[in-house]
Amino acid sequence: NKKIELEVVHVLFLDIVGYSKRLTNEQQTLIDQLNQVIRSSEEFQNAEAAGRLIKIPTGDGMALVFYKSPAQPVECALEISRALKTYPELRVRMGVHSGPVSTVTDLNDRTNAAGIGINVAQRVMDCGDAGHILLSKRVAEDLEQHGHWQPQLHDLGEVEVKHGVRVHVFNLYNKELGNSEVPEKLRQAKEQTASAVGGRSEELWVAVLPFKSSGDAEMESFADGLGEDITTGLSRFRYLSVVASASAARLKGETGDERALGAKLGARYVLEGSIRKRGSGIRVTAQLVDTQTGAQLWAETYNRDLQASSIFAAQDDVAARIVATVADSYGVLVHSMRAAIGRKDDADLTPVEWQFQYFAYREQITPSAHAVLKTRLERAAERDARQSDLWACLAQVYVDEYAFGFQSDATSLDRALAAARRAVELDRANQVALVALAQVHFFRQDLSAFGPAAERAMALNPLNTDALGILGLQIVHTGEFERGTAIVRRAMELNANHAGWMHFAPLWDHFHKGEYEQALECANRVDVPGLFWPFLVMASACGHLGRRTEAAAAVRDLLALDPEFAAHARSNVGTWHFASGLMDPILEGLRKAGLAIPENGSSDTPRRNETTTAKANRAKSGMDAEAARTDEGFWVAVLPFKYSGSNADLTSLAEGLTEDIVTGLSRFSYLKVIARSSTGRYANESVDIRSAGKELGARYVMEGSLRQAGAKLRLAVQLVDAVSGAHLWAENYERIFSPDAVFELQDELVPRIVSTVADHYGVLAHSMSESLRSKAPEQLSPYEAVLRSFGYYERLTPDEHATARVGLERAVQQLPDYADGWAMLSIIYGEEYKYGFNARPDPLARALEAARRATDAASSNHFAYLALAATLFFLKEFEAFRSAAERAVTLNPMDSGTIAYLGTLMSLAGDWERGCALVDRAIQLNPKHPGWYWFPAFYNAYRKSDYRGALNVAVKINMPRFYATHLVTAAAYGQLGERDAAGKALRELLVLWPDFGVSAREEMGKWFELDLAEHLVDGLRKAGLKIPPQKGEAAAALESSKSVAVLPFVNMSADKHDEYLSDGMTEELINALAKVPGLRVPGRTSCFAFKGKTEADIFRKVGDQLHVNTVLEGSVRKAGKKL
Repeated sequence: NKKIELEVVHVLFLDIVGYSKRLTNEQQTLIDQLNQVIRSSEEFQNAEAAGRLIKIPTGDGMALVFYKSPAQPVECALEISRALKTYPELRVRMGVHSGPVSTVTDLNDRTNAAGIGINVAQRVMDCGDAGHILLSKRVAEDLEQHGHWQPQLHDLGEVEVKHGVRVHVFNLYNKELGNSEVPEKLRQAKEQTASAVGGRSEELWVAVLPFKSSGDAEMESFADGLGEDITTGLSRFRYLSVVASASAARLKGETGDERALGAKLGARYVLEGSIRKRGSGIRVTAQLVDTQTGAQLWAETYNRDLQASSIFAAQDDVAARIVATVADSYGVLVHSMRAAIGRKDDADLTPVEWQFQYFAYREQITPSAHAVLKTRLERAAERDARQSDLWACLAQVYVDEYAFGFQSDATSLDRALAAARRAVELDRANQVALVALAQVHFFRQDLSAFGPAAERAMALNPLNTDALGILGLQIVHTGEFERGTAIVRRAMELNANHAGWMHFAPLWDHFHKGEYEQALECANRVDVPGLFWPFLVMASACGHLGRRTEAAAAVRDLLALDPEFAAHARSNVGTWHFASGLMDPILEGLRKAGLAIPENGSSDTPRRNETTTAKANRAKSGMDAEAARTDEGFWVAVLPFKYSGSNADLTSLAEGLTEDIVTGLSRFSYLKVIARSSTGRYANESVDIRSAGKELGARYVMEGSLRQAGAKLRLAVQLVDAVSGAHLWAENYERIFSPDAVFELQDELVPRIVSTVADHYGVLAHSMSESLRSKAPEQLSPYEAVLRSFGYYERLTPDEHATARVGLERAVQQLPDYADGWAMLSIIYGEEYKYGFNARPDPLARALEAARRATDAASSNHFAYLALAATLFFLKEFEAFRSAAERAVTLNPMDSGTIAYLGTLMSLAGDWERGCALVDRAIQLNPKHPGWYWFPAFYNAYRKSDYRGALNVAVKINMPRFYATHLVTAAAYGQLGERDAAGKALRELLVLWPDFGVSAREEMGKWFELDLAEHLVDGLRKAGLKIPPQKGEAAAALESSKSVAVLPFVNMSADKHDEYLSDGMTEELINALAKVPGLRVPGRTSCFAFKGKTEADIFRKVGDQLHVNTVLEGSVRKAGKKL
């Protein structure tokens, strides 16, 4: 067997387009002409003279094999292209690739070559049309190292060629040579891909634009290296699609809007930045922009001193921090991608999108969410068992089943192990799979297998702080406190926005050293409301320190989450601390704190998951244990729904309805819902509602029953006040039953039941609020203050507003991290602006600050995002409003009040289709909804000049004490010319608001866009309302908007180093102004596009192109030492 010698060569493959269609004599003429053209090439002649050229005829063309450099075949191709201009009938296409070939001897004893290098060159050429010079990615990347080639290289992306092989192709052309058109083959492929995948992840590419530097050669190199390192780092995350550095590098030096630059690269998200140097200090600024909306998702500034570290160390450090923060699975980029993907059928989800589904579940872990995701993942794995990411997510879900006690059984970890192994077998480089495998080994207590799996997982992507945190914490749990803590601390340093649970690693390190004070400090930073571990640590540490009062308080907090915690404390702690050596010290501290834990583990009861629902509630509300103790009277219990028949499908439906209603009610942060496991004992027994309520400590009890008659099913549900025995609400639902549609039926009924009783217009909110009306605001607990404020929605009076505001301001003083208190206070502050109730200065600024406090306190609280979205709407920040609104709707799709209000605002912000659809959904959710739900339908008909249709909708509003009811009726009748009806409505409006005509434009300007506001004014005038003349439309629009562009400051100094100062001041001003609420500021790239432009109408151009009404400019001058 002769050994084959391989050598990397550089191949130019070319052929004549349409050759086979020519006559034989024409074919020979064309070949002769082509040979003549090729021999005229100087590059061809030089290689041939040096004896370093192989010529391989192919019938309709040839392959030329060069040995020196990839530039040889490219230069030759350009020379051929130039010569072909004199042969218009000779239509030639060319492809270039560098790759391995072996030298062979043919039948004529001539030296020849064969191998993949030639095959790929031909595949690249086959992608082109006449005139094209196409290069493989490998050749393009080699040429890009030389600046003069970069402007001529144009990335066409990947395309599939023969046998399913994909090649990445670049088009080489300049003003004189080559073909600038997209090859027909690639154009068709892109069209097919676009129609096949629609708006999937192909739209969600991330590009790192070349960082801009101060011009210093060292900083130029630093900028290039930083961009490449960030691109490489982001590429390590499987769920991110990252544009190659070579492609992004083509845009170096280009100016323009981020959207345009992103479009050139096909990227939805772009990361850009700049580097400035002064002395030994450097400043790196970076920002992440959504090119579709123009929104800046994230920005950060990094300062480094090159005297304290080398330039490479600074580059490594900054790149790592940017990558770890931007790519974090909890972070803003992943959240934005999840929102962009939207709701898709499971069958259409890609493996990456399944990872996003898992990330979403992990932010709000509940038994119901776990069960739903597990079922979906299992079905997906059945459809396609070859996806490593699917199996990795499924393994993770099985691990949670065991770790959190979600319907776990003896097979949980066996199933987790099988799924994790399957994921790793399919892709041994899948970090998510290896993290899952390591966790399975840990909980199986197989530490000899855990260690290697954990180390391998962390090595695959050392910038994935989520993986580092999980595995570092588990290393701590194995007893390697120093190493595990160091790993987690590294993750926390890399990502300043890390998850709160990472503080557990240093916490346990301090605990094992007996440093209980430091352990308590860490426990206070955990910030995972509803999780029992922080209270456990506080109780145990205070027990060891002899702080009896604090220890007792922590025990009460612990028991508020799980009244029977002592009985299964050993199991809960042992699940995680079987190898840390901390089991006994933890339990000893708990006993010292007063918790009666059995001395012998044999009496310990199995772990329970009933604290999980409380966890979901408390994670959303941000309430602390003090508030939980002060309002024991308002717990809600859902008894197991009854079905007495033998149909297993209906038995399953009854159980599913019960569990999903509990989960649905738990989405409302102001409701305290007793866990399903606590009510399970009533499943097979008849019980008096009031007795059950007393036993459970529940003020409100819901029960239901299922009955079947033929194909018909009747569900009867009722809600009872267990204290008085009064029926607060009851409803019957009749449906056609099909065993194949159990889930669909369940999914239809649960949201209707939950929304009707639970939203802030529902029977529960009404009952709780009314029961507190006799209390003065000063007597209310923080929780009661929120419940009491729901009465404002029913009355909408200044007195009710004042009472609610006093109570809520006191509530957030008592509990500064109470998210519901801040959210409701934000809404009450907003009412000062909307209706003028008890107005104080800057109501929207106060509302925004309160809403931000709410979202900071509880990032999964839909009520907080409702408050934030409403405030942003009235500030006219519509892009940010839509984002917050969609977040609120996603967090709680069963709150019809929130959905209706945000749908109304979304309609008035211009998105009528989406807004009206949301309101329609809210109406379906809650048939007993308030009349204002019909306003969007009225406005939608009115704006289309369908005044009769608008009046038909107005009849349904039925809110005679609300001024807007008569306003819209008067406007519609006015447009129809029905003066009597219009006059009657107008008189009723003026009874409620006597001087409305004076402030009509101002009041409607708060809610409506200019066109609709003027349309309504026109209708009111026709109805007879006297309204003062308006200002000029342009002036009014200008006054209502707030936007400013910062032009690059002009350096008037002779010292070019002052250019760094002028540019730096501009960047700092842009970043600072962007943080001002209500102010829209174009990004750095957009503003710097105007650098150096001095034409007379520059300000008008800036205003037109950047859509701003204010421009800030400046200059820097130097005289001696004065600046």
